[in-house]
Amino acid sequence: MLMIGPYRMGFELAPREGKTRLRVWIDYNLPSGFPGRWLGRLLGTVYADWCVTRMVKDSASAASFKTV
Repeated sequence: MLMIGPYRMGFELAPREGKTRLRVWIDYNLPSGFPGRWLGRLLGTVYADWCVTRMVKDSASAASFKTV
């Protein structure tokens, strides 16, 4: 990947007030090379946010969750 280096994605489900709370995250490191590191600083957060948002929306539509 050009914008992020090694990464780890995950999710957590927990009961909350009779419902289920979904927490999704992505931890990443910037690439080591100059072009990748520069792109990572510029676009890495945007890309990570897009990935997490996509995971939440896909989960909500698959399980009929309501997003908060």
